[in-house]
Amino acid sequence: MTREGSESRRARDRWALALFAGGAVVLFAFFAAGAYIGRSSRAPADEEPREAAPARPAPQRMVRVEAEAAESRERADEVVAALRRKYTSAAVEQDRADGRFHVYVGPYPERDAEAVAAEIRDLGYDQVRLLPFARQP
Repeated sequence: MTREGSESRRARDRWALALFAGGAVVLFAFFAAGAYIGRSSRAPADEEPREAAPARPAPQRMVRVEAEAAESRERADEVVAALRRKYTSAAVEQDRADGRFHVYVGPYPERDAEAVAAEIRDLGYDQVRLLPFARQP
């Protein structure tokens, strides 16, 4: 290998070493800054603890509005079609216990469901009732 080639290689090696050392210094500086910030943001041990954040309000009870319990699927589908103009959540479920087709709207928080039930009664449905809604697992 020539003398110029070995000088060039040594210069490259020195440059790589300087770059490595500079990177290590920068990383150490970030680590030290993070440790300092983390330590200074904690409350001193002799300081009284702050008041706890206010508790979250209890989740609202969700209910469904039953508009009708129809004997036939056709009648239930008619009711759903009429209600979906205003309530997109209208759906039919057949109850295995009574064999009827129940038309539900919702679920809504309880106070909102009461207003929806009143609106549905005003549309002419007289079997309207509120039922608890249990989320499916």
